[in-house]
Amino acid sequence: MPRTISFVSNFLQGIKYSSLSLALLGCAMISLTALAPGDAHGSVLINFDLTTSSGGDAYGPGAAVYGAADSQWNHLARGTSPAGISLINSLGGATGVTLTYTKNGSGGDGPLGAYSALGTSRVDSGPVVFNGLAPDSSYDLAIFSGTVASFIVAGVTKSLDEQGTWSSLVQGSQYVLFSSVKSDNTGSLSFTPATGNVWSGFQLQSGTAAVPEPSTYALLCISLGVVGFARKKMVKG
Repeated sequence: MPRTISFVSNFLQGIKYSSLSLALLGCAMISLTALAPGDAHGSVLINFDLTTSSGGDAYGPGAAVYGAADSQWNHLARGTSPAGISLINSLGGATGVTLTYTKNGSGGDGPLGAYSALGTSRVDSGPVVFNGLAPDSSYDLAIFSGTVASFIVAGVTKSLDEQGTWSSLVQGSQYVLFSSVKSDNTGSLSFTPATGNVWSGFQLQSGTAAVPEPSTYALLCISLGVVGFARKKMVKG
């Protein structure tokens, strides 16, 4: 009889510790999930390419500076002046990020190479503004152009010289790269072409991925420890 009571006691204690460990483990996993990219403010990568008025010379699916072979692209006719159009991410999902700029002029020609569609259709515009990003967050911004051009982001100017072939993408030839530029406290970010300069597309990627807090790892370790303790108690019983 005492042995039976002891077994029941150990069994109930095991359940108690297992329930506690599952609760702690659940909290830790929720914390880790909260760090995953793709929240309401946007996603890891947004791709954008200008096209002709009929949708010709569209680039994608595909990788460029960033992305993978199946990365999806936003497309817009070069003769358009968008006012808050919604952008999708590289997986085709909604981001909550919008794009606004005013076209001053547009045109294009036919560069050669695998990435030629990225440099064909171009637009001369005012500031290109992104809204709906995560506030006060870092992003990497690659801007493409099929001709010599300069762009300004947060007071920093970068320039590129046109390369004859678009068989590859070379920084300073087909695109300029602004690394770790920050959105403002409203979630807005912009780039400005130098007067009369044109651009043909861009890629906007969130900066360094979030790192879990030490407390999250501690919670995960404690929950796993409780699981082990409960298992040991039940085996001993």
